[in-house]
Amino acid sequence: MPFFSNCAIDFYKVPDAFNELEQEFLKFSVEYKYILLNGDFNSRTSRDVEYIETVHSQHDIVDTDNVDILNNLELYDMSKVRCSMDTSKNSYGNMLLEMCKNNNIIILNGRVNGDKEGKFTCRQASVVDYFICTYDFLCFVVNMYVQDFSKLFSDVHSPLILSLNFKDGIEEDVHIAENSVENAREVKRVQKWDVEKKMNS
Repeated sequence: MPFFSNCAIDFYKVPDAFNELEQEFLKFSVEYKYILLNGDFNSRTSRDVEYIETVHSQHDIVDTDNVDILNNLELYDMSKVRCSMDTSKNSYGNMLLEMCKNNNIIILNGRVNGDKEGKFTCRQASVVDYFICTYDFLCFVVNMYVQDFSKLFSDVHSPLILSLNFKDGIEEDVHIAENSVENAREVKRVQKWDVEKKMNS
């Protein structure tokens, strides 16, 4: 099942905020493969790549995770090159990009239908609010929108909307689960240990 986390760490007040966030991510990634992070990361990442780009020769050992990201983003109609109206970067942006690379997670801003241009999310001047997910979660993503700023929702941030479709993924998981149950039924049960029989033999 998917796991959702709203980023509630104050990056200006917590000295080692990204390490704390990454440790939380690693803890949950042991149990969940469908993970979505969202919130204000105070990170300006410009258009920099957040996954490891690898160039292979015939003799290289292939990192399948990175190859999947590069080759299959287009499968979900997502751009390999992320766009952003914000062309600036800050130190938090560098840390966020590094965290994404270390954990094979993908920034959806500027890549998904509805926000292919990477609209500003804060003060109409920067992109600091993100949807970020694991590669496995990409199959659920339909589109993403950055709404017009409204004082009803925030002092400086624009609302972000992400549309998801779990139907196909859930049906696939159910099918796998049903097969697992059928396979389990075919396994012969081990008989209980008969102490008396063992003592009499």
